[in-house]
Amino acid sequence: MYQPPSQTFPPDLSDPCEGVTLAMSSATAVACRNDPTVLANINSHGGVFTLTQPDQQGISGYDRGNPKLKAEKGRSTTLGVVITPRSIPMLSKFTFTADYFNIKIADAIVSTPRDVALAQCYGGDKSFCKFITRRTSTVGDATVGAIRYIDSNSENNGGRGTEGIDFTVAWADKVGPGRLSANLAYTYLKNFYDIPLKGTEEDNDTGEIGYARNKAVINLAYKWGAFGVTSTTSYTGPSAMEDQYLKQNDLPAGAVRVGSKTYNDFQFTYAATKGVELYLGINNAFDAKAPPIISGLNGSTTGTETNASVYDAIGRRYYLGVRGTL
Repeated sequence: MYQPPSQTFPPDLSDPCEGVTLAMSSATAVACRNDPTVLANINSHGGVFTLTQPDQQGISGYDRGNPKLKAEKGRSTTLGVVITPRSIPMLSKFTFTADYFNIKIADAIVSTPRDVALAQCYGGDKSFCKFITRRTSTVGDATVGAIRYIDSNSENNGGRGTEGIDFTVAWADKVGPGRLSANLAYTYLKNFYDIPLKGTEEDNDTGEIGYARNKAVINLAYKWGAFGVTSTTSYTGPSAMEDQYLKQNDLPAGAVRVGSKTYNDFQFTYAATKGVELYLGINNAFDAKAPPIISGLNGSTTGTETNASVYDAIGRRYYLGVRGTL
């Protein structure tokens, strides 16, 4: 609700007014000419709305919160089972779980997609024009009428749904002088979709970056006396670029993909006293590189050249600390 504005540079946006002339009579052309800055551009370019390359590449914008948001309402269906086969000697130390989930939200809080705002503003719904700011004059390479900012804020709009299965396998027992525990968590994503606006079609994101069909985490821990070591291995399966972005560039869904990615983290601990513990950790121990999603491509996080919400954009790093109880 109260997210402060954060600047971004949205990639691959097409101005629906580009190429509009004084003679065109379509609803989009009329809506474009109703903007005085667009009309000024048309009149200064021989009757055709014209953009330079700096105009097309210089679009910025802000992501904002919205104090008028309301709580989401949805319906969740879950079904789970826990198996602890104590009567089977080989499996007596194991615990197995499986959970099916199906979640649907009718009025999900979503960030207004910028391409949707453009299409709606010049397609008849003027309420979306509030997100768009055009240049009021020509300054250097920036042309009058060119888009300067396209903002996005959170709205109770459209919908969202997901369906899949979570599996876990846990095991723990005494090994040598200490105790070893292991846990595997795996998620199979059957379906994930967004509805950008009420009444529009579902945008299926299943298998795309951020919504990989297969994800897994393995945790191992060994504790002996005052010493302990833990490891976490995180796996994200192969993923595709967003299908709507590919469609804008005349490419079929799944045509551009990134491979699977695995990260390994380790932490070592030492209980110096009953209430004080020292720890040393290393994240992304093998310095796995994030898949390149360069600026200008859909899903790229500004300044990281990848999708930093999914992949590690920093690389190998260390930390040292102490924790205690009173």
